[in-house]
Parts: sequence; C-alpha cells; structure tokens
Amino acid sequence: MMKPAMVRYTLMVIIFFISLPAQAMSIAECGNLRTDRDFAFSFDVQNGQGSEYAGLFYNLNLFSFDVWSAQPRTQSSALFNDSVYLGLNKNYRVWISYQSLSSNAGIFSYYRYANSKWTLIGQESVYFGLLLLNVNLGYYSSGVNNFACDNNTIFPPNPPVEFEKPLVCDIFPQPAQSWVTNGTRNYNLFTQNFFRANASSVRINGFSERFIKDNRVVTTNAVSEHLKIGFDTINTSAFSSDSRSTNICQGIGCAPEDLTQKRKITPPPLINNTYSASQDVTLVDGRQSFNLLGLIVADDPNSYRRLCSNSTNNTSAMCTYVESSATNRVDVFIQRDLRVLNINAFVDKLLVVHFKDKIKIEHLIFEGNVAAYFDQNSTTNFSTITSGVGALMAFESGAWINISDAALHNIELQMDHPVRFFYIGESSANYQYPVFYGPLAGFKIQSDQNISNGVYKGYLLGNRVELTSSTRVDGAVTALELTMSGSANIQALNGKNQCSVPITNNYTLQMTPAESYSLSCNKQTIQIQVSNEDGTPATNYTGSIIVSPADGLTVAAGSGGSGSNGVFKPNNNGLLELELTAGQTKDIQIAAYLSTQEISKAQRGIYHFVPYTFAVDHQAVIANKPKAINMKVLSCDKGGNAVDIGYKGTPNYTSQWIAPVAGQGSLSMSNLEFTDGQAAANLIMTDSGIQQVTISDDNFNCQQFGDKCPIKGAGKLQGSFEVYSRPWTFAICPVNGANNMDGNISDAASSKFAAAGDNFDVLVKPLRWSSSESVTESILSNSARCALPMTDNFFDANVRLATQVSLVHTVAQPSGGQPGQLTQIITTEQGTESSTTDISLANTQGTPGSGIAFNQLSWSEVGVLRLIAQTKNDGGYVLPEHKIQHGYRNVGRFAPHHFTLVSNGWNYANDHSGFAYMDQPIKYNFLVDARSRQQKVTQNYAAFPAALKSDISVYALHDNASLMNRVSTNPVSWNGDVGQWSDGSLAIANAGFTFAKQNDPIPVETSSAVTIPDGPYREGFGLEVTNIVDDVTFDLGSQVAFSQQPDFRYGRLQLADVGGNSDEQITVPVEAQYWDGQQFVINTDDSGSQFGVENTTESVICVDTPQTFASLNLAPTLQTVGNGIGEGLSAQQSDSENRGQVRFWMRIADNSVQLNVNDVVCGAGTLAQPWLQFNWRGKGDEDPSTLITFGVFRGNDRIIYRGEPRINN
Repeated sequence: MMKPAMVRYTLMVIIFFISLPAQAMSIAECGNLRTDRDFAFSFDVQNGQGSEYAGLFYNLNLFSFDVWSAQPRTQSSALFNDSVYLGLNKNYRVWISYQSLSSNAGIFSYYRYANSKWTLIGQESVYFGLLLLNVNLGYYSSGVNNFACDNNTIFPPNPPVEFEKPLVCDIFPQPAQSWVTNGTRNYNLFTQNFFRANASSVRINGFSERFIKDNRVVTTNAVSEHLKIGFDTINTSAFSSDSRSTNICQGIGCAPEDLTQKRKITPPPLINNTYSASQDVTLVDGRQSFNLLGLIVADDPNSYRRLCSNSTNNTSAMCTYVESSATNRVDVFIQRDLRVLNINAFVDKLLVVHFKDKIKIEHLIFEGNVAAYFDQNSTTNFSTITSGVGALMAFESGAWINISDAALHNIELQMDHPVRFFYIGESSANYQYPVFYGPLAGFKIQSDQNISNGVYKGYLLGNRVELTSSTRVDGAVTALELTMSGSANIQALNGKNQCSVPITNNYTLQMTPAESYSLSCNKQTIQIQVSNEDGTPATNYTGSIIVSPADGLTVAAGSGGSGSNGVFKPNNNGLLELELTAGQTKDIQIAAYLSTQEISKAQRGIYHFVPYTFAVDHQAVIANKPKAINMKVLSCDKGGNAVDIGYKGTPNYTSQWIAPVAGQGSLSMSNLEFTDGQAAANLIMTDSGIQQVTISDDNFNCQQFGDKCPIKGAGKLQGSFEVYSRPWTFAICPVNGANNMDGNISDAASSKFAAAGDNFDVLVKPLRWSSSESVTESILSNSARCALPMTDNFFDANVRLATQVSLVHTVAQPSGGQPGQLTQIITTEQGTESSTTDISLANTQGTPGSGIAFNQLSWSEVGVLRLIAQTKNDGGYVLPEHKIQHGYRNVGRFAPHHFTLVSNGWNYANDHSGFAYMDQPIKYNFLVDARSRQQKVTQNYAAFPAALKSDISVYALHDNASLMNRVSTNPVSWNGDVGQWSDGSLAIANAGFTFAKQNDPIPVETSSAVTIPDGPYREGFGLEVTNIVDDVTFDLGSQVAFSQQPDFRYGRLQLADVGGNSDEQITVPVEAQYWDGQQFVINTDDSGSQFGVENTTESVICVDTPQTFASLNLAPTLQTVGNGIGEGLSAQQSDSENRGQVRFWMRIADNSVQLNVNDVVCGAGTLAQPWLQFNWRGKGDEDPSTLITFGVFRGNDRIIYRGEPRINN
C-alpha cells in the first residue's frame, strides 16, 4: 500500500464538548469526498479487538493509506494509531475531520467520544503529492460500524464547556517566546508574530544553557552575535545585522525564528468562557455620613457593610467580609458571578478582595487602597481587568487568572498605573508563582522595579503583551506580540518554579523489557528509564511519565518512583520501576511517553501472561564472551504459586535484534538439554546491542506433569528473555595507525609524541572481548588491542543504545605529577571555535570499522598522559549497572612547546647606577619557564631526567662575534641536572658574572696584565639552547636576548699629576673614568668607587723611597667618589726646604707594576678595586698614581739656576 508524503506534527490541545447530538452524516455523503474540500467521517467500534482500521483511496483509487487504526504503530503506519488508549472488548466512537489547504494538501483531525464529551486527540498534516491525478477520494474500513460522512460540518458542533489548564513548563519553557499559528484551527488568522524592543535598554535573560547552546548564532565574519528566539519578526532595536552593539537577549542580539518553528510552543488551548451574569456592583471601603454632633447617620450605600454579609457562612450572599480593627484591614470574599465589579478605597483602610474559585466576573475595575487577592490553587475568570492608582495584587501559591477576549477592548488586562505585588507564602519550597492566561487577550503590564514590591513574579501568556517603562517580570512571557519599552526586563525565575525543560528537550525513554513472558500468577517488572541525549540517566527530569493502560500497574516498592492511574514520576535517577499484574492468561501491550513530548514518541512493550513458561532471567553479557545461563520451566499451581514442573527435553531457540533493528554479529546457544527440570546453557553474543531470545517447545504436553500443570493437553511451551550486550572495553589508538604514542620520560631513546598545548587526535574503539582477557579491571591499550575486532553496533543511532564516550585523564609520568588540563577544540556550525574540558562524543559520531575520532585534543602539561576512555559519567550501557570497562593508554612523551625568558636582572655594586666595570664581579639573575603553546607553565618538566632536557647557556655577542672568552660565570650552562629546575621554571638568582677587559694583543714585557680599552657593551647578552632535546627552544628560536641588557664599561681611577709651592698643601684631583668608545670621560654614574690613603687598618700608598720628604693626606682616610669625582686628597711636604718631585701610588689591587720596583715602598693594604687599574705608563696595568712637583714657583729670584737637585730627575 503506497502512502502519501506526510508532514507530521501533533498539537497537544485537548478540547471537550458537552454531548453527542444527531449529526447530518450519511453514507451517501461518502461518495463526494474530495481533497480540495473540507469533509468529515465518523464510525463506531463495538467490542473492539484491536485490529480495526479506516482509510482513504486517492489518485483514481491507485493508492491508499490508513487514516486511523486500533493497531499499535509498530504494526500499522496509519496517521492515527489508537492502541495506546483502547482496550479489548470496548465500545467507542471516532470522528475524523479534514480541512483542505489546497487541492493536494490538508489537515486531518482525530476526535474520540468518551465520558459524554468529544476530545481532540491529535492533528496531522498530509501532502498528497505533486502528481495528484484526481481530487476525488474513496473510503475503506474494517471492523467498524455506522460509517458515515459529512461534506458541510467538519467539526463536532458542540460548544466546549470546560477549560483544562496546560502545564506551566509546557507554555513557558523559556523567558520569552510565541506559539505556532500557521496551519492551526484557532490561530490561523495570526500569520506572524513579533517581538518589538522600543529601547536598547530592555533585557531578556535566563534562557537555559541548552537553549543558548542550540540557538546562539555568530556570523562568519564575526561582526554580529545573536540568539534565535521564538518570534517570526524582531525589530532592528533588538536585531542588528552589522554589529555586536545589541545585547537584549542574554547579553547579545535577538534573532528571529526560522522555518523549523522549534523555538515556539504548540498552540495553547483557548479559554471558552461565557459570561451570563448581569449584576453590576460598585464596592467602596465603608465611608460613612455624620451629623452635626459627630454621630454616624448612615454608611455609604456601596459600602461593603451594606452590600456584603458579615457572616462568612452565608454562602448565598453576593459577598461576605471580615473586618479587623487591629490591622485596619477588611477582607471581602466575592462569591457570585458578576458582570461588573468596581472597587475603590481612598481612606486609610485596606480593602482586600478575594474571589471564589472558578468565579466569572466579566469586568473588574479596582483602585486606591485595594488589593485583588487570589487564593491558593484558585482559578478565576475575567474578560477585562483594569487597575488604577494605588492598586495592589496578592497571590497565594498556584493562582491562575484567565483573561478572555473582550470584543470592545484592545487591552483586556490594563494596569494604568504601577501595581505593587505580594506573594503570600513565597518562602515555602513548593510555592508556585501566578499565571495570567489569555491567548486572545491584550495585556499592558505597568510596574516599577525600583520600588518595594514593584516586581511581578510569575507568568504571562497573552495575545499581545506590552511591558512598559521600568516593568520587570521575574518569570516568563509567551505572546504573539511582545512589546517592551524603557528599561523593561524579563528574567527567568532563579531556583523555584523555573522551567528547566527546554523547548527542544532531547530526553529519551527506554522500556525494558520490550517483550516478555510471565506466569499469570506472577508480576512482570517493567523498567522505564528517562535518559539525557547522551544516554546518561536524566537526574533533572521534572515532568511525568504517562503509561497506558494503567490497569494492573503499580510502582515497585522501594524503587523511589511515585504515581498512579497512569501518571508516574521517576526516581532521582530518572528510573521508573513498575510491576504489572494480569491475574489471568492474556497479552497486555503497554505504551509509555513523556509528558513533555509528543505521544508519537511513545515506547511500547508487550507482555505475555501464560500458564507455563521457560523461566530465564534477562542477561547482561560482554560482546563475544561466553556466559552460562540457568533455565527452568515454571507453572502456576492451584494456589497461585510458581512451581518448577520438572521439564525434560531439548527446546529450540530463535533470536531477534531489538537494537539495532538490523544488528551485526550473531547470537548462539548450546547445551539446551534439560535434566531434572534444569538446563545450564551457554550463550555468546558476538556484538553489542539488545537481542530477544525466544525458547520454545512445540511438542510440549502438559499432561505428563500431573497436578503441576494448570491445564490439560498439548500446547506450545514458550518463554523469552532479552540479552544486553556491551563492548568489553575501549581501546585508545593512533589515528594514522602509526604507533608513536608510547614515549616516556624514563628512556631517552623513546619518542616524543606532542608538545604541550599542541593539538593531537586519537581513535577510541569499542572492542569485543578476546580470549583470557580480564573483565574486572581497566584495560591498557596497545597496538595489539587496537587491532582487535570492534563492536560495530555500538555506533548505531537506536535510542536504546544512545550513550556518550568521554575522555578523562591523569598523569602517568612523572609519578605524582601535575595532571594539567585536557581540552578539546569544538567548531560550531557557524565556524566559531571554543574549547571544552568536558570531552565527550555521542556513540553515533563514530564509524563502524574505524571508531570514534577525538580530534583537536591538547594537554597543558608534559610527561606521559594517561587517557581513560569510558562512558560519560561512568554510566551504564543499555542498563544502568552494565558498565563498560575503562580503557586507558599512557600517551607520551609530551614535551614543552617552548622556553620563555620571563625576566632577568643585574645586581650592580652599591652606588654604581646601572652599570658595571669590566673585570668587576657582579650578580645576575634570570627566570626561564618551560611552557605550553598556550603559555601555561609545564610544571612536570623538572622531573624529566637531564638527558631529556634541553641545555640552556649564556651567550655574549658583538657584531656577530662571540664575546664568551671574556665572560666568567659559573655555570655557563644548565644541563637539566636534578635541582636546577623547580616545577617548570629555571630560576637563577645571584649568580656571579664578570665581563673581562680586552687583553692587549701586542705583548708587553711586564709581570702585570696589559689591557686595552673598548666598549662600552650594552647589548648582545642573552640565553641560548645549546643542546636541543624534543625540539624545545625559545619562542622564536634557539636564542633569546636578555630583556634587561647589562652595561659593561672599561674603567679606571685617575689621580692627576699636580704641582705647587714647596711650602703649600697641594690638592690631588681624583676621577673615576670610563672609555666611551672614543675617549675617557668622567663616570658620573659612579658614586661607589673608593679612594683613600688607608683602608680601615693599613696604608694603601706606595711612594718612591728616595723621596720621603712628602706624604699624601685624606680625612677621613677612606672615601668614595661622588658622580665620578673624588675630593679631599692632598700632598704635603714634610721638609719645606726640599724641592723636587715625588710619585705616589694608591693601591687598588694585589698586583701592580710598582710592586716589583726596588725603590718603591708600599703599604700593606689595598682598596680591592683591580678593575680600575690602567696601563698608565706603558708598563702594564697598574694602580693609579700621581706625580707631585714641589717648588715650582719661589717668587722673584734675580738668579736663574741652570739646575737644581731632585728636579726633573
């Protein structure tokens, strides 16, 4: 039978009608059915057997399809399958209507009549195809009575009388959305819906994480970012295509719905209220008239005292009241339907107005010191509500306010001034916030979030909803037209009553077993598991599980579930365990679905209650591993107890795949022969998945067992059980097949695998069990195990096999090392990338024969990474307790991606401002990190042996020539020995460093060194990797310059040659100088070099021995230069009659030229500044000296001598 192409959807709308009147249907009308016209047909089912159906022919009767069937969907592909609801031997009536949308498309609606009312069960859209040859339709049916048609009235004509409230989370799944209108009966005139933001300061926040993940859109050029929400049209204030400036929806722009319409809710049911009351009432707070003496003359005729009874037991009164002088409050209880209720109170007394449950008041107006009070779990009905100045609203838990469409009003719920809201009992854990519900009504909500009690907490569903100015809603808004102005704000409720089920929830349902045989005297256990999309138990599912038929179903004691009459709640792990009792021999088909999903997603099972059966437990096995199973045959005795009948024989067995439907691999059994009523069979299932095994003996004769057999004669003996096969373990394997994953930090000859932070890929393979392998511990992956056969069924999309595979990690080497962070780069459909540490992939993302590819992984640390493959959250496979053994692999070696010079510094001598003299020992420091690609320090690097660490050395260059022959430091190189590195850092502090003066290449005959000035050197110093291991060098190469370069200067201490009168004290200038590249200049940065005539205890002066008539003087005897200049040094004659020249040396080193001259007498001390020596006289580097001339000017002599002693010697 060919079926038309059909687009299916189910509208979860239930509408009730009063009764079944006579209809204008006839069998004659059935000859005029056409695809381009509306029609309806109806029929009765009497003593139903579950095999009835009705359908239509089309295209000149060449094709046909079942419109309705009492068979389950597994056996029939009809538009409407009704086996979920209908039991055997029952009577019911069916009405099918057809609304034509074109000549080849239309909508079928299915109604069922029960309990004196018609109920809309579902709707399906049908497309008959482009090649429709003829618009005429024919009909056919089987097992039905009174088949008749109508080409005029297509819907049951009776008006609805009862409104059934939808679930809050069904109509408010997110903070803001609209509903589907196109193709619907009640809202087809509303062709589009829109969200209008009249200011950029409005906000909608609190969308669920799943909703944001599914609906966040970033354009390819990354100039705009939006969140798709359930509205067809969004104005440009909220949606901008060329910038990221809008942040209305969850901090980003808002984008409109697409053709899928999946962000909208299904159409909400209409309120079918009629308002028949004619009484108008004005109620005031009790103002009174007084005479001249101040005595009460009369109450206001509209006072609550005049209109209401003060007896709360007076149920016939229009209203009653309770007055409290202590609280200055009056509680008024409205008990009767009214046309108009107008309430105001402008004195100091609070008027609190309560409404009877299910009351109907067509128009409510209130203002002043009046609180409209909605009692717990009450449903109140209004056509319009208008609030004025000073109005208040108070809500107990579960208040529901219906607002109907009013013909002469554009806004049915109108708050003309800000309203204050109160929530009575809000602190209770079970408090439910209020709902204003009006799918055809207009709402104008005005509050002020900046004042006390100015926030509306609850839910609004209206045709047109306007949130003005500073209105804030903590809850959700569902509307076909949503307008927000000023700083209006919608924020999902935090914690209480926040709907956690997203519009596109992907919960799945699994029912175990799908088929089973049980004794009629036993209970059949049925497990219904709610799972997340990844196959893990849904611990946060808040909806119900609908199970039908409900007869004989109870919640298993101690299972944690709850419920009755077909509506159940699972336990905290999403599991519902039921027990089914039949009490007789029969087959029972059970269907279960989630209250948050369509009925079409129902799972079904069939359970055979029989007088005798093969009794075999359901088996949880490992793929390809044999398992011994025990079998016996049981029967119910006369007392209703299960007994072993002592069966002997060898039954047959068959197996059938349940999941996958067409699975790979085989199932085999052996040793089926029963002895003494028992059989110990062997079973092996080679692949993963679920199979049903049926065991049968067609030749069974019960008579031979006497009283143990509940029936006499021959009959088929049969039983079944399910086999749940899991993979043995997961193998972690290289993607390219090369076995380069097994490097370590113990063997320098082993291979490096990757650098820290670099991307790498692995394959995870679910394996079949291999002979003699362990089944109780984690399994190490290696090249041999990567070659084992896989369980290819693991990758099937069957919902019962849904699971996710996760990669978690520890560090294998070094022992006790830092685990670091394992991340994966995720690329969205829009091309954007993000990283995650929750590394999980669905089983369906794998490929049979290959495995699941985990791409773009990275590890932030170094060493050997232990990757562990397991099901997400270590959940079970198919069954919660059926856990796949972990597979792990030690993946290595990971090395640092690079070295980074973090900092360095130079510790110059005191008062040497930012420089050092050549030959002057100083201290220096530096910090080098071994890092990942992402610049994270790899702390495990210190544990690498020296052979696996790159060597780091100091370098000094000038004009590409090495200066290392002039560098003295210990050590010059760091080779990674133990203790040098700490975690991932090489920190060198206060190490000695000396940059030597350049030796004169021309030999000089002297015992002292001979140097020549050069420099200064202010660049060219740094670190280099001299022995590269695992490609680890600095960021940009093998060398890195110090960020703080030194300043090395060729220096000297100069004592000037001076002269003066023989009887005078002569000042000797002192200068600390350095070579600036062209000449010696005063070193103004030096305020630390010393000069003097003594160190603290000894003389530091040398003097020519024959010339002892003079001395050098300094007070104090040891000083330092200031900005390169020393003051206070002087020479003085001891004998003023003697004239001549004398040379003094100031000892600054242990070795100097003058020390080897016989006529020179030296003190024993030195100033220990050898770096300030200089080759003053061409005799080699020596201490500074001064030549002092005494007697140069003697006055006005008349005689000129040719020569004088001790002058110019």
